[in-house]
Amino acid sequence: MKKVCLYILIIICLIFLFPVILTSRFTSVETTGKAENKIDVQNEPPYDYKKYGTINLINSQTNETAQIGLDEYLLRGSFCRDACKL
Repeated sequence: MKKVCLYILIIICLIFLFPVILTSRFTSVETTGKAENKIDVQNEPPYDYKKYGTINLINSQTNETAQIGLDEYLLRGSFCRDACKL
């Protein structure tokens, strides 16, 4: 019985020590050094949120499309999945 408990204890220790040994041994120079890959936000074009305010929903039974506001779709979908019909 003592051998079984000892083996179980050794296996548990190895499970916790194995990731520590691997992560400390194989660290790359890129992760330990200073990263100088800064993205210049000023050069990116501004994102126009008004352009994506509505979505088209397709009814699978009648193949009709309906435009609905994205905020309304997300709010109604999160509150009532089956009870509310869009």
